[in-house]
Amino acid sequence: MKKLLLTGLFISTFAGFSFAQWECPSQLAAYLKPIGSTNIYWSGELTGGTGYLTNNLIGNGMGLVGLDWSFGKSTFYAEGGVKYWNRYNLGDSKDYSNRHAGIRELYYQYKADQGSLTVGVHSARLDDDFLLNERVLGANLRINQGKWSLNILGGTVSKDFARNGTFCNVGYLYDILPGRQRALIGNGLGQTNLASFSLKYQPGKSSGTSKAAASADEFSSSEFSDGLNSASESNSGKLKIESVGAIAYHEFGDWISQKFITTGLFAQASWGNGWYFKPEVLFQSATDNRAVIYNIHLEKTVEGEKNRANLSLRYVGKSNIDSNARILNSFSNIFAGDVIRLDAIDASFLQAGIKYSFPESKVHLKAQFASQLTNNTMEEFDFEVGKKFGKHLQLNALSGLVKSSLLSEDAFLGRVEFRYYF
Repeated sequence: MKKLLLTGLFISTFAGFSFAQWECPSQLAAYLKPIGSTNIYWSGELTGGTGYLTNNLIGNGMGLVGLDWSFGKSTFYAEGGVKYWNRYNLGDSKDYSNRHAGIRELYYQYKADQGSLTVGVHSARLDDDFLLNERVLGANLRINQGKWSLNILGGTVSKDFARNGTFCNVGYLYDILPGRQRALIGNGLGQTNLASFSLKYQPGKSSGTSKAAASADEFSSSEFSDGLNSASESNSGKLKIESVGAIAYHEFGDWISQKFITTGLFAQASWGNGWYFKPEVLFQSATDNRAVIYNIHLEKTVEGEKNRANLSLRYVGKSNIDSNARILNSFSNIFAGDVIRLDAIDASFLQAGIKYSFPESKVHLKAQFASQLTNNTMEEFDFEVGKKFGKHLQLNALSGLVKSSLLSEDAFLGRVEFRYYF
């Protein structure tokens, strides 16, 4: 107990906030500043949180430093740090804690007008809305030619740097659902690997790099982010096809017991007044595990003179071709709920929420709901309020309620989170 209180005091002295703390997002790149008169830039952040979850006191803290060396069209970027977490179980009076040092990004990138090549440990995002948003050790090639965009990705994912891995993840603080299946992440390199190929067509694009490609990171894809492509918004009320594409995705390695290939089509459309629609249909091909996967994502932006509201609704489901088919991809672009963190393997599920922002006062309110609709049913209700102070400090408080057939009683979450950039 004493250790947890000291931990809470330590992290409340320093740290920072994120919308989904366990995903380990970072905005260090927005705070880069030069070292002297060199072209080497650096920034840092301290983050943390403390709270209560179903008979457990929880706390964590993390410090990160980023270095950027850019010249011409080339960039070398490194980001890493240390973290500490603590969970004290009030029922059995046991204290659980650990600390890790690790890297979050370590890559070289060549970026030109017609595309980019990124090699190393980096945050990789595919062009569709469902399949992948993960940190990968590998290579990602993007080629933009007029209205066409090609994306080729290959690499390996390890617990050392994955979004749900040992360094970034704080999900172990929330591990209250006994016997629940988790996505598979390799302990070492080469155990869980992936490869993907996608081709996208943007009929309304004139020239230059697409906004989606430029902002494809875990912040732009978070559940209720402000990045809803408002620059292309039209009030005409007419349906506009923003993009259509085709994708193929494959996972392989010693830990991937059942090999599969997932192929499909995806699109994004708008019809004015802040409405966006992202449908996707995928076919999973595997021995005795064939299925059609649906990802339907609807977004709405409402602008006022002094406020902004972002609404999001997503449904993920599947239709089995083989009777006992399940979704096989270990990684996805979906983490629904602060505690239950529904992912691709948890089909089918529903996610909905609203984020209400007041830019002048730098205050936001967010409410979200996530529910797994089949198998071990579970659902979570979350409410969040946050405020940014100046340019460097963000404070956030959230509460949540979890209901599940795996729990003997409902679980309650109360948590305060902090993020400070320097």
